[in-house]
Amino acid sequence: MMQDFLQYIGALTKSDRTQITGHTHRKDLQILLESIAREMNLKIRIIHEPKRLDEYGAPDFKITQFELIIGYVENKKLGDKLDETLKSDQITKYKSLSGNIILTDYLEWIWLKDGKIEDRKALCYLSDLDAHRFKPDAEKINQVHNLIKNFFSTAPEGIANPKKLATALATRAQLLKTYL
Repeated sequence: MMQDFLQYIGALTKSDRTQITGHTHRKDLQILLESIAREMNLKIRIIHEPKRLDEYGAPDFKITQFELIIGYVENKKLGDKLDETLKSDQITKYKSLSGNIILTDYLEWIWLKDGKIEDRKALCYLSDLDAHRFKPDAEKINQVHNLIKNFFSTAPEGIANPKKLATALATRAQLLKTYL
């Protein structure tokens, strides 16, 4: 686990931040997420750039298990202000897609559970990446690791009553209508 995070942080330090976008390190993020899923022996699928739904958009990663949605991961550019993103229409729309979302700028991680912040951790500060003698903190790595594991451990929301079923079908029918 520690080695996966060290490789991930190493990849983040190698980029010229004046030339990066939110897309620059997505492959590194996907590799990290997949390694944690393997460690947990989960048979999940991490879909990068899932199909865009016009009304809702598309989070950067869709996490599924047995074709059921576990949640979504939305990433922003290194150093973006995630507190502003939390208040955005984009995140509001994503909350209607799932009650299980991670928002990250690659260093800071926010887990949204049922529309509220469940956990928030940071691997390090952005300025740490520039320090020649920077050594990642094992405790911070462990905290982010646990946040991701908890996100993955969330069971897909089941439909236990007729009202929830009707709401779920109505949402999907609206999405289908938009798609068609």
